[in-house]
Amino acid sequence: MRKIMLILVPILFILVTGCDKDLKCPGGFSLEGTKCVHEVERFVGEVTYSCDEGAELTENNTCVRTIVKEAILSESCQEGLTLDNGYCVGTLKESPVDAYKCNSGNYNSKTGKCDVLTYVSKVSKTCKEENDIPLDNGKCAAAHPGAHSYGEPGEVDPATECCCGDTFKDGWCYSLPNGNYDATLTCPSGSKYTTGDKGKACYTELTTAATLYKKCSTGYTLNDNECTKNVKEKLGKTLTCEVGFTLNNKSCEKVEEEPAKTNINCPEDFEIIDNNCVKRDIIDAE
Repeated sequence: MRKIMLILVPILFILVTGCDKDLKCPGGFSLEGTKCVHEVERFVGEVTYSCDEGAELTENNTCVRTIVKEAILSESCQEGLTLDNGYCVGTLKESPVDAYKCNSGNYNSKTGKCDVLTYVSKVSKTCKEENDIPLDNGKCAAAHPGAHSYGEPGEVDPATECCCGDTFKDGWCYSLPNGNYDATLTCPSGSKYTTGDKGKACYTELTTAATLYKKCSTGYTLNDNECTKNVKEKLGKTLTCEVGFTLNNKSCEKVEEEPAKTNINCPEDFEIIDNNCVKRDIIDAE
């Protein structure tokens, strides 16, 4: 028995020391476990986004899925009404909203006030040249000689014709009714050219405070700061949806959103490491 023990001890020593052998890698490689690894190439992978089947990818990389169910056909009264002998009866209530009105003039939503316009006069239209004609559209028709004029401008043979559809008037040809250029528009001091109850003209403008009041929807009456409507309507079949769904035509729909899946695309023989595409040489360590 002693001889056997003496033989086993060296064998165990050899096995134990063999397990503690240091593994080494050639130059340029690093040891990872029992493998030697050398990184050949690394770059940021191309990122794409995708959704599960049935969902649509949006511009902000969100997956949107619309769930559609058939609406439920039922006979019931809307909330706030009760069934009485085949009729839905009761009083519907809603909160009034703030609104504004003007005793005179028009309410300006930008300023929150009333713009009151008072007519002064027609606008004065002035043209650059003496013989040019101001038109109702705020333009000036420029005077020019006719195609067969004689003598000085303004002294034109009455038989002269005007080209291009122009009108012959007082010895000149004019582009009527459109004109050629913008006239200079002038209003009396303190007034401005704008649109009022007499059309485009000169008006003075006065701003007054608007009156705040409470407004109800059509068919409702304001009572003690509450809008009410008495209802008696025949019971009919209505379409309803489960909680969380919205009625759209004759179907119930619910839209669900979730982040899109992120995909890193790398060439063949590359690994995905920290969102990078990495190509490595791997050999056994010695």
